[in-house]
Amino acid sequence: MLDARQEDDSYRRVEVITGERRRRRWTGEEKARIVAESFGESANISEVARRNGGSRGLLTVWRRQVECRRMRPAALFRHLRS
Repeated sequence: MLDARQEDDSYRRVEVITGERRRRRWTGEEKARIVAESFGESANISEVARRNGGSRGLLTVWRRQVECRRMRPAALFRHLRS
């Protein structure tokens, strides 16, 4: 009911949210590709994340993992496998 008048002149609104809640899972190869793309010379981190269906925060975490281990993205994510 949207904006249905009640006896006391108040309004009531009901929202129905449908669908499945999904959590995206990336393979190690996908993560490596996305992180490598984000390290590109003219790359915008937010844009890279959005284009690949992720968030800037998640991409930043992945980039830190690569930087902390001083590894190339593909080598790091082969070890993580999640």
